[in-house]
Amino acid sequence: MKVGGREVVHTATLIIPKGEDALVDFDVGQWKISLRILFVSKDKDAEKGSLSIEVVDGNPQLSLFDWNNSLGTATVRPFELGTASDGRKLSVMLSHWLIGETNKLDIQFLLGGEQ
Repeated sequence: MKVGGREVVHTATLIIPKGEDALVDFDVGQWKISLRILFVSKDKDAEKGSLSIEVVDGNPQLSLFDWNNSLGTATVRPFELGTASDGRKLSVMLSHWLIGETNKLDIQFLLGGEQ
């Protein structure tokens, strides 16, 4: 599968209860990805619907700040997660819905293409 010239290397649909986080594990070539996803509510320093990614204990951690829209929230463009051993960029796209107090998250990982 391809999107915009990028190879889709992994997709997941997650249903996450309120107050819990998620972990997405998969391999890209020699690279083992273990991405932790956190839902952060009411963070006074972050813009509603924003996100941040940082490395914690050698693994990427994605924080989604006030992603709490029942109609949906999504990234508009792929954002870079890192670079694979062959030099291609690994990027991510997200779509999210808050259904009651349950988070539904679709996540797609893409390799290569334009950034």
